[in-house]
Parts: sequence; C-alpha cells; structure tokens
Amino acid sequence: MPRTLVWLGFFLLLISYGLVRGEPPAAVTAATGRPLVVIDPGHGGVDPGAISASGIQEKSINLAVSFVAANDLQTHGIAVALTRQSDRPALQARRFIVVDDLHFRSWMAHHLGATLFLSIHSNSEPTGTVAGPILYYVAGRESSHQLARDLAQAFARTFGRTPQIRTIRQLVLLEMKVPATTVELGFLTNRQDAIRLSSGAYQRALGSAISQGVVQYLRHG
Repeated sequence: MPRTLVWLGFFLLLISYGLVRGEPPAAVTAATGRPLVVIDPGHGGVDPGAISASGIQEKSINLAVSFVAANDLQTHGIAVALTRQSDRPALQARRFIVVDDLHFRSWMAHHLGATLFLSIHSNSEPTGTVAGPILYYVAGRESSHQLARDLAQAFARTFGRTPQIRTIRQLVLLEMKVPATTVELGFLTNRQDAIRLSSGAYQRALGSAISQGVVQYLRHG
C-alpha cells in the first residue's frame, strides 16, 4: 500500500476517536498558542495489563488517573489529548497486536503536535513485596529526565516520599521526539498498593500530582 494511503488511514482513525475534528490538531494547538500534553493511558480493551490478586485491572486504573490529570491540566489552560478515552486499545484493528498499538500511540502524539508525552501505567513484579510509583525515561534525553524530576518532586509534595527515577528502553518512549516519561503509579502485585490504586481518592491524588509536575516542567520554559 502506498505510504500516503497509510498516513491517510491513520488520520481517519484519529477522526473516528474524536481527537481530530476536521483539521489537523497541530494547527489548532498553534492557533491557541497553548502547550499540548498527550497522556497515554496504558493498555485497554482486550489488553488488561497487570491484574491484582483481587482482580483489579491495570487498564482501568490507568484511565481513571489519566482523566484526573487531564482535567487538572485543562484548569491551568493546558491543552490535553488522550490516546484512548474508553476501554479499548489506542489502535482499533481486527486483530490486536501490542507492537502496532504502541507504534500508533507514539504516532498519535507526534501528529497531534504534542509538547510532551506521558504514558500512564501500573506495575507488577513476582514477589509482591515491591511498592510505590516509579518514573521512567530514556537515558541521555535530558528534557525527559527533567520532566521525570519535576514529576518526582510533585509526588514527594503530595505523598511525602520521592519516587525512584530510572532509565528504560521502552518502545513508546524511544519513538518520542518530545520530552516523554512513563509514570508507573504503583504495583498491583503488592496488596497495599493494589488497595490504594483502587481508591478514587488516591487516584485523584495521583492525577493531581502528575498535573502539578507537568505544570512545574512547563514553567521551566
């Protein structure tokens, strides 16, 4: 298939999501003069992500916290787009393929004209003993590292402890051309973290902390 038709197909998919309304979002962003934060709630649909012992699914936690962060950012006059806004993968296709879905998430961010990109996830590990948020960025990308530091400071102010900041070679982050961080909200395999993550109050606190960190980063200019 010619490359032009491939891009056209992706653009039509964006229109179907409601993220594009008759004109390229980048043009809208330029017209408003506002930064655009693209928030990527991980997983969705047939891809639940991590699942707690009590059956809490990561995809739902990610989306709930993303909604809070998006709403808070909009109160600061910051434009926000989400890679998904319901219980479905970002890329709607007859057959779900993780790599294709991840490629599409980063593609969406670029073609929406993102100023920065946040991928929201919940973690898992086999022992059930590890807890707490972790912030990931790609090594050598100082702007992404600064974004992670600002998010860490906001988490510290909100929860009284600073989350770890680690480097990672994660596909969706590697493909980003703008500052990008993955926020791991906590571990669904840890009993206490799972209880916290399922709480609406804690989800609101997480979303607010993410918003505060982004606002702080954007103030650096």
